[in-house]
This record gives sequence, C-alpha cells and structure tokens, in this order.
Amino acid sequence: MKLLRHSVISYTKTMKKKFYFLALLVILITIGIIILIVSLSSKNFFYRVPVERIAYLIEKYPNATIWDIEKREATIKGPSGSWINYSTGDSEQEVINFYKERLPKEDWVIKQSPYQNGKIYFSKGLRNIYFENFCTSKESEITTACRRLLITQKSF
Repeated sequence: MKLLRHSVISYTKTMKKKFYFLALLVILITIGIIILIVSLSSKNFFYRVPVERIAYLIEKYPNATIWDIEKREATIKGPSGSWINYSTGDSEQEVINFYKERLPKEDWVIKQSPYQNGKIYFSKGLRNIYFENFCTSKESEITTACRRLLITQKSF
C-alpha cells in the first residue's frame, strides 16, 4: 500500500511538471506568433508592395509639367519595375537635390553607381531608383527636357 501511495504521489508530481512545461510552451508560442504578426503587418509594409507599385509612393517633383507612371515588364535586359516619365525646366541636379532631401526621410539610401561614372541612385532594400534622360515626341508636344525615374528590384 505504501508503494502504491508513493507511486501515485510521484506520478502526480511528474504530471504537474509536464503541465507547467506545456503551459510555458503554449505561452512562448503565442508570444512568438504575436511578434511575427506585428512585424509583418507594420514594419515591412514597403517590402510587400510590388515593385511596379512603388512609383505611386514616390513624391511628385513639384516643378514637373508631366508626371506619367508606366509599368515596366521584365525583359532579358532587366527586371520588372516602373518608370516615372516627367518633364521639367529644372536641371537634372535640381531634381536630384530635391530627392536627396526627401527620399532619405523614407529610408532610401543614396549610392553611387560604379558603372555610370559615379552617377547617384537611391536604394531601399532590393529596390532602386535611377535617374535617366531620354527624349520622346508626342503628337501634342515635342520636348527635349524629358526625363524619367526608373524603379527596379535587384535580381540575382
């Protein structure tokens, strides 16, 4: 009888230890899930936006007379992304200075391209913004001051 009583007490202590361990495990898993949900829902919003839509998050250059966003399909020459075609009488340096002031406030980093004589571009994670000059002619207007921002995602 004494052995049976000792076995029951020992079994009860073991079960209490297992219960506490299981309760602690459930609490830790719950905390981990909450942290994961919070980090995915707020902090990383920018990285869940498709690269083609990033152009809509870029502030319009205030002196731009044309501001046209165009989706860029992935090709053998480069990844998908978007162009912001714009026209302004301001110099390219004035436009770059405007974005040098604005984009770092939104966590974009200013970098220099080793491939384009040190020309600057902006980078945020895998996303990049490049400044390009180009000219087009539309039936309604012909201009030589056309420029665009190219927004792409690095490919591996």
